[in-house]
Amino acid sequence: MPTLASRMNAASSPTQRSQFGYRVMLVFSFLYYFRPGDIIPGLSALHLARITVVFAVLALLLGTKGARSNKLPGEVKIILAMLDG
Repeated sequence: MPTLASRMNAASSPTQRSQFGYRVMLVFSFLYYFRPGDIIPGLSALHLARITVVFAVLALLLGTKGARSNKLPGEVKIILAMLDG
């Protein structure tokens, strides 16, 4: 059985990070366009789309961790602009 440390090392590979970011953006797209909070009464109070945007920003920042520049990528700026709604 793999330990927590081996899972964290495996999850920190660039391939795993990019897959995580892609999956988070898929979940965000589903939540944003299909709006399950309008159908299920209690979900609208949770702001699930905003929560997934936070995970997407984290995935993008972790994915660009090895970059030389410390400036925010354009994708992060767009996602942060979407949070301001």
